[in-house]
Amino acid sequence: MSNLIDYYIYIPSGNDTAIVEGVDFSDEEKKIINDKIMQKHKNIEQVGFVNSNIKKSTDLNLGKQKEYVLKMAGGEFCANATRCASYYYLNGETGAINIEVSGLDYKIESGINDETLIFNKKNVWCKMKAENIFVDKLDEYVYLVKMNGITHIVVEAELTKKILESDDVIKTVAMDFIKKYEIDDDDAIGVMFLEEETKEKLEDNIKMKPVVWVKKIDTLFYETACASGTMSVGIVKSFQKNESVDLSIIQPSKKVLKVSTTFEDNNLKEVMIIGEVLTDGIKRHIEI
Repeated sequence: MSNLIDYYIYIPSGNDTAIVEGVDFSDEEKKIINDKIMQKHKNIEQVGFVNSNIKKSTDLNLGKQKEYVLKMAGGEFCANATRCASYYYLNGETGAINIEVSGLDYKIESGINDETLIFNKKNVWCKMKAENIFVDKLDEYVYLVKMNGITHIVVEAELTKKILESDDVIKTVAMDFIKKYEIDDDDAIGVMFLEEETKEKLEDNIKMKPVVWVKKIDTLFYETACASGTMSVGIVKSFQKNESVDLSIIQPSKKVLKVSTTFEDNNLKEVMIIGEVLTDGIKRHIEI
């Protein structure tokens, strides 16, 4: 007997994401669903699962909701999928919720701002506390940012322009970094290659090329956008400057993700990501 699986497609500044209704799937079933959706839609870069048994809400009182859940097919933390899930639960309306997300042992705060505030779009944000974020300098121009649920290597523009000859080899070069620094045991690993948009090297003009490997479901994407990777870039810049930063980073999709950090008393307190999320609102189906 076949089962009908319902899902929606979201575009969170690129990084097209399928959000599947239902969380009570086994790991094997999640991988099957993930693979079938990606086979059907070549633009989909990741698949997440949400609790469809609760009413979508615009309740602004944080902490009252108990069942907002996002589980990724690979068990990783994904900030863009978190923003998509927030859009799903809030039905695209202004508000804020706390979501239980895979890869984290606490609920993450996420919501939608008034659409006139930034970029003149539906702007969806999520905010991560810094207690479990670890930062290390691996080499000149190379940093490690370890979060619950995902680890990122940030490669600064000075090195990117020396080692990245073309986008054709970007996934190979990314995997070389992962192996070189022996972090291939982590569930999900990203390598963020930075570029400067202008010769003046203005921070607001940073361009990013993200590659993400999710070990559990064996996917390796040169992604069109990466929110947790953008968070990592903001975190690195905060530690370099020893202060809060507010950056707009251009994704391969040519869309912008904005990252803001709070850095006080030589410590990172929290990091927030915000950007547009688009959807056609069509409920789609596959059979498994």
